[in-house]
Amino acid sequence: EAVSGKRTISKAQAKALGERFKVAPDLFF
Repeated sequence: EAVSGKRTISKAQAKALGERFKVAPDLFF
C-alpha cells in the first residue's frame, strides 16, 4: 500500500492503480 510520505508515486502510476482497483487516484496522494 502506498502511503503518503513513505513512497513516492507518479500521477500516471496513481491513475493506473486507480483504474485497476476502481478507486480515485487522489487516494494515492
